[in-house]
Amino acid sequence: MSQKIKIIIAGRPYPLTIDEKEEVYIRAAAVRIEKMIQNFEKNYDVQTKQDVLAMCALQFASQYEKLVEERKQELQNIEDNIKKLSQLIEHN
Repeated sequence: MSQKIKIIIAGRPYPLTIDEKEEVYIRAAAVRIEKMIQNFEKNYDVQTKQDVLAMCALQFASQYEKLVEERKQELQNIEDNIKKLSQLIEHN
């Protein structure tokens, strides 16, 4: 079931219609973004909110890419182990 919520990011409200199951994740993401914005504003000489949001997007995207690569490696390791086990079973 969908519901309407309002999220505030960088001082601007964003009305959203979301599935109620997603609300906890959306709100947690908004909190994380706000903390990241505060960190960038505190530690870097940023000129605009757009600059800060671009830096947040870059950080999130790089974290995502890292996780994707780690998951690919984990899956490859699992596949390799399954192949090794299969070969052991076939040879015994």
